[in-house]
Parts: sequence; C-alpha cells; structure tokens
Amino acid sequence: MTTIVHVNEQDEILLTFVDKDGKASQAPSSVIPTWSVDDPSKATINPASDGRSAVVVPVDGAIPAGSTSVDVVVTAAANMPDGTALKPGSVTLTLTANVAVGIVLTAQAPVPKV
Repeated sequence: MTTIVHVNEQDEILLTFVDKDGKASQAPSSVIPTWSVDDPSKATINPASDGRSAVVVPVDGAIPAGSTSVDVVVTAAANMPDGTALKPGSVTLTLTANVAVGIVLTAQAPVPKV
C-alpha cells in the first residue's frame, strides 16, 4: 500500500509491536522507539513522547514538482522476554507537489499606454 502525502499535508504513523507471528503484542513500557527519515531534506519526523507514533511533515520547497519517496524507519533497543531482539519497522511515503485545480488571475495596477 502506498501512502501519498501532498506537500501541504502531514501524516501520522502509528507503531504496533508484533510477535514472531505478526500478531499485536506488548513491549515493555520502558521501550521508547527511535524514529528517523532517510532524507531529512525532504521530510521531518516528530515522534510522540512515548514513541508509539510520529508525524511526518514534508519540508517546504523540497518537492517543487512531481513526487519523491522517503523511508521512515523506527528502531527500539530492547530484548523481549523470550530473548529476541526487536526488529526495526519501516514504511515508504510518496511525497508529491500540490496539483493545480484552478486558475487565479490578479490584475496589476494600470500604467500609461505606450
């Protein structure tokens, strides 16, 4: 599934810990995940204080036309009760420039005829 985020939008990403079978699981409350984007010149990431979610915001002017992708990665340094280490999670977002939907005309101040 591709998530498209326009430059005038932001996207909240939610984290769910999963077990070895991919089912929702609990992690120790002391685990605070670390979030990052692969190219901070394209988007910033603002994690919640508990690390269980983060908001991705495209950088103004970074995508003047067309689209580009950024990878969001989250890691957590912790071993689970069964001794396994937490695997990182990631998602790719497509950042796109705003699409024109109309035309605006602006009259300028009149000047003498030439």
